[in-house]
Amino acid sequence: MNLQDLNQITTPKEWKQRALSLGDPAPARHPKAKKKLVLAFVVLLCLVLGGGTVLATEIVQHFQNPRVVKDTAALEQEIAAHTAGGYALYGSGGPNPISQDEVIHFSRTHSSSWTRDAYLDEDAIPLSSVDWISSTVDCAEGPLWERHAYNAKGHVRAEATAETPLLLLDRQTPYATWDLDWMEAHYDSVPYGNRAYTTTDQDGNFLGTFFETLYLSGEDAYVDLTYFYSIDHTEPFPAYYIEEEFDQIEEYTTSTGVACILSQSGNVINASAETAHYTFYLYAGNLTFDEAKEILEHLQLQVDTAPAFCSQE
Repeated sequence: MNLQDLNQITTPKEWKQRALSLGDPAPARHPKAKKKLVLAFVVLLCLVLGGGTVLATEIVQHFQNPRVVKDTAALEQEIAAHTAGGYALYGSGGPNPISQDEVIHFSRTHSSSWTRDAYLDEDAIPLSSVDWISSTVDCAEGPLWERHAYNAKGHVRAEATAETPLLLLDRQTPYATWDLDWMEAHYDSVPYGNRAYTTTDQDGNFLGTFFETLYLSGEDAYVDLTYFYSIDHTEPFPAYYIEEEFDQIEEYTTSTGVACILSQSGNVINASAETAHYTFYLYAGNLTFDEAKEILEHLQLQVDTAPAFCSQE
């Protein structure tokens, strides 16, 4: 086993781009990873046999986060024993976070391009995985901006950005939510440095939802938060973290039952959680490990791990 063959997603920008690429329901939920992995191993919990659908009253999607292994020797043993095909290795990305100014600029890319056809602009929406062919701007002034996008399949994406992310909370669905009241009281949100949207099909049926927002603390600290939920059922690829490459790494479960991988390298903290339908990311610069845990608890993350539509897949 040559460790140079391991696939790595290591930088904060890649984490963010990966979240953006997941922002539109599409057959390939991990386009970046799929380009790199060969013979990717996909397990479907909702099975279709002999042309008929296997129905279940409730299919629970467990959290399927990357595994944490002690060192490279343990990683090689794990892969040899369990991985039947492709896998990914998540690195720390280094100890130095993106600067506060840079992350503010990145978070406001969508609002700075709100009145132009950003859906055809790769700079505005990197790694977009759905071919949005047109858009209309409903509002680009005041505390709440809104627009819609449309694709050839008749899907509609209703998108909003706001002076404060509290104005976007009603864009959440019962499938995935968070509570930002505590964040608003203890951190500074970036005006229009947030975005929420819901995607529906031509009949108005729910396809997916996305929410991202940025909070600042002092002159250099911040936390960037993103979640995505889709009706598309996609099992994550086998993936790993090597414990010795991080200052701290922990499999952490919030009081609301959301299982995360929480890691720190220098002044960079990452947290992620994933099921077959849900992805959550936290990226923080110049915060402490305990502060990140406090944020995770006060977000009151809620996710439906047994959606009704899963029994029909």
